[in-house]
Amino acid sequence: MGRPQLITDEALLDAARQVFLEQGLHASTEAVAARAGVSQGVVFKRFGSKEDLFHKAMSFEHELVGFFEHADRLQARAGQGDFAVSLTELGRALLDRFSRMIPLIMMSWANAGEANIPRPLMGKDPPPARVMRRFAQYFAAEMSARGLRGPDPMVVARVFLGSLWHFVMLELTIPSQLGLPAEEFLTGLIDLTLHGLRPVKAGPKKKTSPKKKGAKK
Repeated sequence: MGRPQLITDEALLDAARQVFLEQGLHASTEAVAARAGVSQGVVFKRFGSKEDLFHKAMSFEHELVGFFEHADRLQARAGQGDFAVSLTELGRALLDRFSRMIPLIMMSWANAGEANIPRPLMGKDPPPARVMRRFAQYFAAEMSARGLRGPDPMVVARVFLGSLWHFVMLELTIPSQLGLPAEEFLTGLIDLTLHGLRPVKAGPKKKTSPKKKGAKK
């Protein structure tokens, strides 16, 4: 009977993910092994090469699965409860998920050429397109159930998800420089999504009496 594994693959990948995010692809398998508390032999036995380890550690496919599951749950209860509450739940979940995904994507792309690692976003029907369509379906269901009129649901989905993605990107690259906390940004985004930009109603114009002929200027 073989000896039981002392570390799971997921724990080893988590250690590798931390090291690669800190040091990039130049990080050594020795550093990964040290972080995981195992020998380099264990790393190579489980994942074959550093490139394979990097690819699997920096994958965000599980996050994409979470997107679809969340959209399905929301769509199943479209029209129920307070729409603003549903959007707040969605927004917080997306901010949390984006904060984990974006560093992985940035690191993978930054090292794609050197490691010859295929980009997971390429293909005839890449995951981001499928995610966006699924959330467009959710917004369509909400608009239909609540009798709301507005732009195409795809526009709503792209504005909502795109704004949250952009917020996280800026927080990662220029943290705290814009002085807008995540919760405050989310509240404003939801208000904008629900109400849009409406022109301020102007008061009645004051009537001006016509100038008499020959009047002095």
